[in-house]
Amino acid sequence: MARPRAKEPKKQFTLMMKQSDVDALDEIASEMGRSRSEVMRRYVKMGMRIINKKRIAKK
Repeated sequence: MARPRAKEPKKQFTLMMKQSDVDALDEIASEMGRSRSEVMRRYVKMGMRIINKKRIAKK
């Protein structure tokens, strides 16, 4: 049986957004049944994957 993957500790950072964007994010999070930070974490990770794929494709 494989060992469970160790969880990497999370690091806190601040992100400044317009109030209208925060309101839209809160609405999306509410519809998903998630917290604002969970949704933002997913968005950032998705964006990083997309950027990384584009960087690799340019090489």
